[in-house]
Amino acid sequence: MIITPSVKSININNLDINVIQKPGFNEVFMMLLVKCGSINSDLQLHTGSKVQIVPKGIAHFLEHIMFYKKDGEDILNQFASTGASINAFTTFDITSYTVSCTGEIPRNLKKLLEFVNNLSFSKKIIDKERKVIEQEIRMATDNARNNGFFNLLKQFYGERHSLGTPVLGTISSIAQINETNLELFYKAYYRTENMKLIVIGDIEPEVIFNAVQNVNINQNKKSVTIKEIVNKTTMESPFLEIKMPISQPQLFWGYRDSTESLTESKLLKHDYLTKIGLELISGKSSLLYQNLYNEKLIGKDFFWSYEATPSYAYSALGGISQRPDLIINEWDKTVQKIKEYELDELNFQRARYKIIGRVLELFDSPSKLCRNVAGYLVNGLDFFDIIPILETININEVQNRLLEHLAEEKKCSFIYPIKH
Repeated sequence: MIITPSVKSININNLDINVIQKPGFNEVFMMLLVKCGSINSDLQLHTGSKVQIVPKGIAHFLEHIMFYKKDGEDILNQFASTGASINAFTTFDITSYTVSCTGEIPRNLKKLLEFVNNLSFSKKIIDKERKVIEQEIRMATDNARNNGFFNLLKQFYGERHSLGTPVLGTISSIAQINETNLELFYKAYYRTENMKLIVIGDIEPEVIFNAVQNVNINQNKKSVTIKEIVNKTTMESPFLEIKMPISQPQLFWGYRDSTESLTESKLLKHDYLTKIGLELISGKSSLLYQNLYNEKLIGKDFFWSYEATPSYAYSALGGISQRPDLIINEWDKTVQKIKEYELDELNFQRARYKIIGRVLELFDSPSKLCRNVAGYLVNGLDFFDIIPILETININEVQNRLLEHLAEEKKCSFIYPIKH
């Protein structure tokens, strides 16, 4: 039986707090996450007589703006003065602010909470950051793998859906971001009941709980009404091709999944049944991977991934290849074999233990563990339930899950070199 770390949870001042004890670790890693990300766009925000459309990329834009304060003090230097480093990132689902330190834990935690609970900006700052983010977007647009992946998501969810647009947004969408919609977005989502605090390290939970209790956190009630704008169209063609200035073709393919009807407990098992299945049939030890690699049709960059949340789920596979058509042909043969034959028990156990190993590796990295705990926590799931679930999964469950998932329509995204 695998023993997982001790976790203490409590709610103080409407803030959910989770302390994960890791004896012997010098570093303490703190994450304050806000349950909003790039998926929270194409919305109408109502407050009083004000109505604002939320443009794509606003969650990431606000993350940048948060690092500016009225007094002009450099936030990075402020944390560095107490031996800490601060960072932030935005995903589809969350915006996270992280602090890493080895001492002065209560003081650094107080600064993190006060930092996120105070917003200060001007038009000058917005215009300055818009130029910075425009450069980020241009760099991402030049990245073939990034383009191929988001073209695949467009295939699943449609070009207008927020999942079909990178977290950064587009140059045209961030041009619509202004003082009014930033402030309304902040009021709508940056509330303590919409945040979670995760602390990992060799520290007593009471130290964290007392520190939070002594911080004057802004607990303003929700004053903004959120109305979703429905963009649920999908692209009819199963193939999407573009050309870029690259040396070799790249391909990405996968399947949209449905998780809306699953309870929280079933979603976690659904997630890992699919991951074991994909590792079994396309991981580096699989027959498919070995054959394609030996024929020099794929390289070590080949990957598979699976994401599952209550509101969206999909698988994605891909990499660089001179013959995308042959890879898709071999994949289709593999899928047909799954329909006709039973999975091999030895290969199943290998894949299951490999997934268990990947989860256990996270326990040795406070930052990676924190990020993964956050990703599940925001969807009402407990990361530490994964290992017990993995220990009970059997081969028949995996085969049935693969047959269900691979019965969906396959979507493909191809990127070919521009021929001169």
